[in-house]
Amino acid sequence: MKKVIAFGTFDLMHTGHKSFLKQAAAHGDFLTVVVARDQNVLEAKGYLPLWDEEMRIAAVAKLPFVSKAILGSLAGHYTLIDIISEKPDVVCLGYDQWPTDEKLTADLTLVGIVDIQVRRLLAFKPHLYKSSILRDLIEIKE
Repeated sequence: MKKVIAFGTFDLMHTGHKSFLKQAAAHGDFLTVVVARDQNVLEAKGYLPLWDEEMRIAAVAKLPFVSKAILGSLAGHYTLIDIISEKPDVVCLGYDQWPTDEKLTADLTLVGIVDIQVRRLLAFKPHLYKSSILRDLIEIKE
C-alpha cells in the first residue's frame, strides 16, 4: 500500500483545497492529511484561522478521498515529526506551500529518510479559490 501525506490549514474549506487533496490522493492508496494547529497558524501567519482546528479537521475528514485526518504537531509550522510518525511514501505539497521541494528533501535526508517522493501539486484557479481571498471577502462584508 502506497501512503501519501499532505499538509495544510484548510480554513474555509473550498474547491481549491478539495482539488489539492484529490490530487494528493491520486499519488497513492492511503491519504493522511495533517491539519495545522491553531497555535501554529497564528505563529506562521500572524492571525488565527476563521474556522478553529476542530472545524477544519472535521471538514477534511468528511472528504471521501481522505483516509485519515490528524491535527499536526505543536512543534511548529514546519516539522518533520508528522512525516516521521506517519511514514509516508509520498509527501504532497501545494503549489504555494513552504518549504521548497529541495529544502524538504534535504531535511528528510538529514534525518535519514531518503526513500520518499516529494510532489508539488498544481493550483486550481488560485485567483478564485484561495483562503486569503475568501477571508478578505468575508472581512469586507463584516
